[in-house]
Amino acid sequence: MRSGVLLSLAVGLLGLDFAVAGLCKPVGSVTTPFNILAESGPAANIRLGSNEIPGNVLLFGPEPGFEVQGFTVDPTSGQLLSTNGHRLCAYNSPNYNTLSVCKEDELTDEVPLVCEQPSESYGSKLACSASLTNCVLDDSVWVCTPTGVVYTHFYTKPYEDGTWTAVIGPENLNEDGLVSTDFLVKFV
Repeated sequence: MRSGVLLSLAVGLLGLDFAVAGLCKPVGSVTTPFNILAESGPAANIRLGSNEIPGNVLLFGPEPGFEVQGFTVDPTSGQLLSTNGHRLCAYNSPNYNTLSVCKEDELTDEVPLVCEQPSESYGSKLACSASLTNCVLDDSVWVCTPTGVVYTHFYTKPYEDGTWTAVIGPENLNEDGLVSTDFLVKFV
């Protein structure tokens, strides 16, 4: 009888352990949605938006069809995601990469935008990276080769009246129209 009670108690505690462990997740797996704002320059304090169409750029400022977007960082891959589940990428250009909604085709001229999970304090800076690849179009298929260069510095670039694209590139990039800025996080 006593061993039956102890066995029941052990099974009950084991079940409780699994139930509680299922509710408790490591801090790194928490993905609180946040907005991204430019810290300085002409796009200062404007939230980053998207129209959620694969291949289209992300913009600071009002643009028909674009809405302020919430973002999270995938706890496994580190890839930046929209709260609607779209993966975000960096579209290759010769000297920098423009941030965009990833195309659905895996064989493209873009790379994943990988970010650190931001701290949950207002105004913390977003830290991301994007690899530079050398891409050529071969028989209608993009063939991309890593160059070993990794971009980590954010910029804004004029797009249309009152809007700016989000760009990642090397530090101290001196290109017409690009404004160096940090991207700030505001949790929603």
